[in-house]
Amino acid sequence: MNTGRHCFFWNAASFLEFVWTRVKDSTFQNSDNIVHYLKYHLKYADGRKSAADASPRVPESNATMYYFSQTPFGWRAKDGVPRYVRFRLIPTSRAPEEPPLNPEWVAKVAADAALARIAADQRAKPDEARTVNYLKEEYAARIAAGPIHHILQIQWHEVQPDDPDAIRNPLEPWDEATHPWKDLATVEITEPLTYVEQDHMAFEVTHMPRCMFMLPAKSVHDYNSLNYMRKHAAWSVRARWVLAKYFGRPPEFKDSEKDKVRNKRPPGI
Repeated sequence: MNTGRHCFFWNAASFLEFVWTRVKDSTFQNSDNIVHYLKYHLKYADGRKSAADASPRVPESNATMYYFSQTPFGWRAKDGVPRYVRFRLIPTSRAPEEPPLNPEWVAKVAADAALARIAADQRAKPDEARTVNYLKEEYAARIAAGPIHHILQIQWHEVQPDDPDAIRNPLEPWDEATHPWKDLATVEITEPLTYVEQDHMAFEVTHMPRCMFMLPAKSVHDYNSLNYMRKHAAWSVRARWVLAKYFGRPPEFKDSEKDKVRNKRPPGI
């Protein structure tokens, strides 16, 4: 899941362009302290909109943000009615999202390419005093005081013969007035993972209950092609595991090494 209601890309083609922009930025020039994806956001209003919505500046905690699956999945219900589903994760307090949603800023950025540099800028400010691990440390401190709970919610759309293609667009959220969120489960986090466990973790989109399935895609320009691409990403995950097994993992960065990682990117990444 991701922060933000708008996905940065809407099909496999736009995702590959998004990634290639980053690769060019960090392969053919020194990528330290630059605004990544800037050319992509200058080109696409939808990209800028997503950056403005999904990249909160200096959030206080991972526990107070909302997380969205964005891409729709198919849903097989016992009543036989075809549906699409989406998910989100929210705090059990149901408090408003923090940092708060700012639709006016999102719309302004989408309409004005001159704001792309501001919306896309993920760099820490020069006077940032917190460590590069401050969110991880804050979350670990919360867990030390007791389990952290989130609510997993589900959103359904009943498939109609005249549904527009946009209903499957991962970049656009569904209207909550007609697609209300419903509680599905409570998620309990009881302990942080070790660095080795974190490095070994992976997300596989095919890990679904039998009532769910990926929507068919006809081309890389199909909205549904994002999940098809993620399905095949499982092989890159396995390759990373093999490389880590034989060549070892990169060392974990400590707070004292912030100058090695803050606003820096390895070549090609």
